[in-house]
Amino acid sequence: MITQLHAMYQWSRKMLIFLVIIFLADNIYNGVVAAMYMRHTSGEKLIFSGTYQCMIAYVGDTVLLGIITWILGTA
Repeated sequence: MITQLHAMYQWSRKMLIFLVIIFLADNIYNGVVAAMYMRHTSGEKLIFSGTYQCMIAYVGDTVLLGIITWILGTA
């Protein structure tokens, strides 16, 4: 992706630096949000009549953090 955008701007060095900074910031943000997401999510495994059931509980705005990360990751 960075290579394609870099080529689109005639191999500009300034654009390459800008793109690297933007992609690095996005990846760091996604990593921090993923850590927060896992910290505020709890899961339980329940067994009812021999079948396994999984229950996930979200606390606060955890779902919103997941949505924001998904949007920024696919943009």
